[in-house]
Amino acid sequence: APEPSAAQSSAPAQPAPSTVAVAPARVRKVERSAVLALRTPGDGLERTTDAVIATVGRFDGIVASSQIGASDTAGSEAFFDLRIPAERLDRALAALSGLGHVTERSESLQDITASFRSAQERLTDARAERRGLLRALERATTEQRIDRLKARLRAVSRRIAGLERERSSLRRRADLSRVDVTVRASDAATAAQPGAIGHPATQRATRCACSRCWRAPHSSPSRCSRRWGCSRWSWRSSSA
Repeated sequence: APEPSAAQSSAPAQPAPSTVAVAPARVRKVERSAVLALRTPGDGLERTTDAVIATVGRFDGIVASSQIGASDTAGSEAFFDLRIPAERLDRALAALSGLGHVTERSESLQDITASFRSAQERLTDARAERRGLLRALERATTEQRIDRLKARLRAVSRRIAGLERERSSLRRRADLSRVDVTVRASDAATAAQPGAIGHPATQRATRCACSRCWRAPHSSPSRCSRRWGCSRWSWRSSSA
């Protein structure tokens, strides 16, 4: 067999590839919610409520509850309790805001990561305890010991079921954002008064207050969305 050359024998050994494992980043659980109020003309309530339901379906949301009634002072009203997938909330709010004159809009965030991790850790511990009790039950030889272990197993099983419900509830709160939508229709007399939502003078006196285009007056949030692509805005008087 040929002898290795001097260059080959003096070549440094290649280092072994690193096998250090990188811990996966923990995903935070955040609950988002929003409140939206819309004003429509007196004859536009049914059309707007139908559009709200259609918009929710377009974003794979859920109408948890709805109520349509009449108010002596504010005309007809409709209330919706919605659940929207969190990753689609911004687009859904932009679409819903374009269905009428926005009189109120707010959003809130709550970090529920600690609560979710606590429920997950307690659930893991309870399941480990149940496995230990099952092993002990297999080795038990007396009736008294068997009865005592079965009673502890029933208690642990109830605790596990409660923790599973708690974890599922927290996961749903992070995955589905709650949106409360109110649609109000003014009667003709109210809408005709200067300063009322829907009056031409009021439309000219409103402007988008989002960070990108608050200086430019708009007559409706849908126009704002088409021009700037805004996903958040509130409405205020131009004299503010």
